[in-house]
Amino acid sequence: MKSTLHDIVKLILSFACVTGKCCAFHSIVLGHQQNNRTQRHRTLQSLIENNMPDDNNFRIGYVADVEGHWDYFLEYVQRSNVLYWEEHEGHNNNISTTTTNNCGITFQRLKLRPNTHFVYGGDSVDKGPGDIRLCRALVDLKKQYPDHVHLLVGNRDLNKLRFSSELSDDDMERPIEDIKRPFWDSNAKSYKEHLEEVKQTHAATNSDCTLDDLNTKTERLRWMLKHTLGCPDTFEFRREEIAYLDKIYGSYPPTCETHESSPVPTVLHRTNDVDVDTTKVTDEDVVESFNYEINHSEGSLRQYLHHASIASIIGNTIFVHGAIDRLTMRFVPSKYSKFDLPTSPPPSFAEPSIDIADGMMIDNVHEWVQSLNEYLHDGLKDFESRPHWNEERTSRGGEALLAIQNRPSMWGRSVVCNSYADGGVVATDDAEEQRKQA
Repeated sequence: MKSTLHDIVKLILSFACVTGKCCAFHSIVLGHQQNNRTQRHRTLQSLIENNMPDDNNFRIGYVADVEGHWDYFLEYVQRSNVLYWEEHEGHNNNISTTTTNNCGITFQRLKLRPNTHFVYGGDSVDKGPGDIRLCRALVDLKKQYPDHVHLLVGNRDLNKLRFSSELSDDDMERPIEDIKRPFWDSNAKSYKEHLEEVKQTHAATNSDCTLDDLNTKTERLRWMLKHTLGCPDTFEFRREEIAYLDKIYGSYPPTCETHESSPVPTVLHRTNDVDVDTTKVTDEDVVESFNYEINHSEGSLRQYLHHASIASIIGNTIFVHGAIDRLTMRFVPSKYSKFDLPTSPPPSFAEPSIDIADGMMIDNVHEWVQSLNEYLHDGLKDFESRPHWNEERTSRGGEALLAIQNRPSMWGRSVVCNSYADGGVVATDDAEEQRKQA
């Protein structure tokens, strides 16, 4: 028997966790936000892992929005009834390190307990010095248990696809004045404003410094992270992680011998437990790392996206990163969606639209989820085939994926970035007024 979304809507659990903020599940079940992270973690884990229907003989573990906070993830695994670490012997024979670098180090591999499922709800990067380690650990877990581990894409995972085109050599030739503030944030600085601010900091030591002198990939990336991606500390977090990986594994980026498609076990150190020298990591090394991890086929974030989904069904529950609400339910965006403000009003879908640019509505639950995931996979293929801008700078691969992670581009109807949280639901009168002001 086919189920429609309306038949099972009351059974949907759609998560929009943000580390340090109240998640959608909390808002519905608990009715209030708990300020203590540890208590919130225990409550969420208990609710999800211990409240499965009686006739289902399995346990589900769930966490989202770790955002590169490696120590937080280690604590989650330590408390989890679903995940655990297993010592991985023989890894030292497969990595290129010196005795000084890895002497006494025990490598561990993330494992899944029997009769369990694990869902990572998206947003793996940006807010801590563990982006690469987290992505690699999650992808390795998915490879070991492909039917029981479910990785979801979040906006912070998808928006890094911008790096390929916007940090390319050709794009660096654009006039500084042409690089505007992000269309979704009227309070953000334009690239020129950012460079003028940087110039002020250099004035005391180099009064002859010009904006053109400062227009480097380093400053472009810093601007993107701070003013368009909401993660001003990420550049230095990556510098720290590069130093850590180089000390533990002996090289970064990985060589052919250390970075093949086989699993990459993880060292169970808390970030502050390892003394690393970040001064040896240059700004150029950091820029190259961001490019490598999304552009290279074996890059950590590229691999995460390759093994992830927009939506996943376990039993009677649909998991997405954002929210399934009256705007997003049944909707599959068009593969021609643009990462920009729409120039046309949103389609009503009172009846099927004849315009392929409108997207489509699908009533059957499983067909809807399948179509959303095909949208992701098709978008990644598009990105891989043409990662840079075309000559007119009107199109680039993966544009539809950049659109679905951006609420304004989707007329406010995206299961990736919509939210149940107060103030974040674009259908509210307050949010509509904010959009008008923007």
